[in-house]
Amino acid sequence: MDSFDELKSMADQEQDPDLVALREAAKAAIRQTFAVEGVIYDPNQEYLLKLGGPFYSPETVRSIVGLSTTPKVYNASSTTDAADDDDDGEETSRFIKVTATTRQALLLWATAHKPSYEPLFIADRVARKALAADSMAPMLGIDTTMPQHRLNGAEALPRQDQYPVYYFFYGTLADTEVLRRHLGDDVPAGYYTLLPASIAGGRVKMWGQYRALVDSNQDSVVHGSAFLVQSAEHEERLRSYETSMYEVVRCRITIAATTSEEERVVLGCTFRFVRRGSFGA
Repeated sequence: MDSFDELKSMADQEQDPDLVALREAAKAAIRQTFAVEGVIYDPNQEYLLKLGGPFYSPETVRSIVGLSTTPKVYNASSTTDAADDDDDGEETSRFIKVTATTRQALLLWATAHKPSYEPLFIADRVARKALAADSMAPMLGIDTTMPQHRLNGAEALPRQDQYPVYYFFYGTLADTEVLRRHLGDDVPAGYYTLLPASIAGGRVKMWGQYRALVDSNQDSVVHGSAFLVQSAEHEERLRSYETSMYEVVRCRITIAATTSEEERVVLGCTFRFVRRGSFGA
């Protein structure tokens, strides 16, 4: 769901006039931002909102902007100097994750109702993952709106919350030591197995010092490795490693034959480059 689709869904079920007005104001603010020369606005950027003030709970935030679900709470602890003794104290802050659209709507609401309150938003620089349930979008190198790529009743795989799931790596993540540093050693034996694999529909270009996978035609093949991600937690760490310069997209991964298994094709995911900018040769 992109930013404007989310705005449309906010409070439409109830058609609350105040929430609809807030939605329209947020939409106007986003369009105005796009119109400012030299400013690149990413409507898919996510933020961590520190709960407090008028936004003291996820239920309150949901009510204010008319979200369809209650956001998940993330706890963050920090050590502070205790005032009464020599021991350090621990302070826990609570955050929820919101989209750029929700952030804009909350800022507008705070300006109108609590002008003295300044909410704390922290940009969440992780690779975006938003796999559609009713189509194959987003998919590497394929326009999923074309008739030949429609599902026609079939299930969109892999699902947003499907684990384990194969990922195709083509850069630094195709290195077991890099994976181990970011995912840890508390895993079953053989977890860090990388299988020789390839995908079609993409090509790798250089963006500065980084290898960047972008869309291409189906004749274009990229070689790399397939890795079976076992949990949402590990996937989140990989998304943090790749940052918001990339997004998770579906792809067909061809895993090369081995002495014990034949070549096979699986539906999995990979990281596609999304940041605007100039590429090298």
